[in-house]
Amino acid sequence: MPFLIVGHTHEDIDAKFNEVSRLLNTKDAEYFDDFVKVLKNAERITLLFDVKSWIDGELNKVDHVTQQLHFKFVSVDGGVKVFYKGIQSQPWSALNWNFLNIAPSGKPGILKPNFSKIEIDKNVKQIEALKLIFKKQDSRQKWLQFYESLNSNMERLDSGEFRLTLLPRQPIMQSFPPGQEMVPKEHELIEKENRQPLVSFFYNRVIYC
Repeated sequence: MPFLIVGHTHEDIDAKFNEVSRLLNTKDAEYFDDFVKVLKNAERITLLFDVKSWIDGELNKVDHVTQQLHFKFVSVDGGVKVFYKGIQSQPWSALNWNFLNIAPSGKPGILKPNFSKIEIDKNVKQIEALKLIFKKQDSRQKWLQFYESLNSNMERLDSGEFRLTLLPRQPIMQSFPPGQEMVPKEHELIEKENRQPLVSFFYNRVIYC
């Protein structure tokens, strides 16, 4: 699990956001349902699990992870051992502690919705002011019903299945000799990552007369 270098943190999700932006330039999405239809293979999320509270009691405080780091988690004698290193070419070092004291028991509860930061009255007034912009006649009414339902939704918590335990385990991949099964672009990326940066320091000298 590598921490990406500052300034080079673009991932696949960034390309997806760009794709959504292009779609909204050609298609209208005036309400949630319209937005889901515009996106490919999208679905609305109706609940979230409170994972933070679930692991909070067993989670250790982690410091000094702001630099480029790689982490490796290895199963050892029924437990998990954590290793880390800086750039890709450096050797692995073992941590003398773990991120979790023990694996949390049970499953996380459902996170209760909190709409306290939504200015409902202000948003309703804005909808009324922009009602002539809506192309669909029922879009305005859907938004009004949405804001009217926020308070009632705070009291209704749906049950759901925690899917983390259902995910397939990553198989252990056999390593291959350096250079094998690599395309030239991969060689270039590895060489770039292994380069040691040269840092120069310039000091301002102040002369008092």
